[in-house]
Amino acid sequence: MVRVIRKMARPQLQFDALTHPAEFYFIRHGESAGNQARKIQGHTDSPLTNQGREQAAQAGIWLKARQIERIIASPLSRARETATIIATTMGLPEESIINSDLIKELDTGIFSNKSFAEVEEQHNAAWRAFRYRSWESVPEAERIEALLERATLHWNNLISLANAGTTRILSVTHGGFFQWLFRASFGPSHASWMPLVHLDNCGLSSFFIEPVAEAPPNEPGRIFAEWRQVNFTGFSAVRVK
Repeated sequence: MVRVIRKMARPQLQFDALTHPAEFYFIRHGESAGNQARKIQGHTDSPLTNQGREQAAQAGIWLKARQIERIIASPLSRARETATIIATTMGLPEESIINSDLIKELDTGIFSNKSFAEVEEQHNAAWRAFRYRSWESVPEAERIEALLERATLHWNNLISLANAGTTRILSVTHGGFFQWLFRASFGPSHASWMPLVHLDNCGLSSFFIEPVAEAPPNEPGRIFAEWRQVNFTGFSAVRVK
């Protein structure tokens, strides 16, 4: 007898369930020791450098004027420390930070905790394929299907929080995983790594969304949504009173 294993359907993006306007902010963690050493970190923990802490503090000054109500952070230390510094700078209690495995960095498989030079030397064939297939070519790395599922679930959590009254939320995440938060916002057809979205340490992106009551009932996804900023890093140039 052949046993048929049915694949679970990917969760559906629920933007059309939104009942209140909301602004969602996404920021990559500040510079970590792994970044400084030019290592591929993945799930490897790495503390912030002094520069990374300063980047987070500058972002917190800028974000204070945006009246952030809640922070959701990857549990990896470089993201959690960034979230804590931002919360402290904004005057939010640490209890306002929620840890979420959904937005931790992707698993980078056999490339994890290695420098780019080490990867090129030790895994040359995988490195060459990585240049055009990205993480789909790397043994043991997390695959697109899982990344899209995590991203969609996080978006749906944000919508649920907005509907419950928390409409200005910051997610502290990672450069690799942000690719899928960005792609998922355009719907399920955007399931390719290329083109990449560049994100600096503490690069911030913001997404505004609101329901449109005037839209015809048969119109799918009756919402207005736009990415207002992508990879903004000009915090020190903005004076916040």
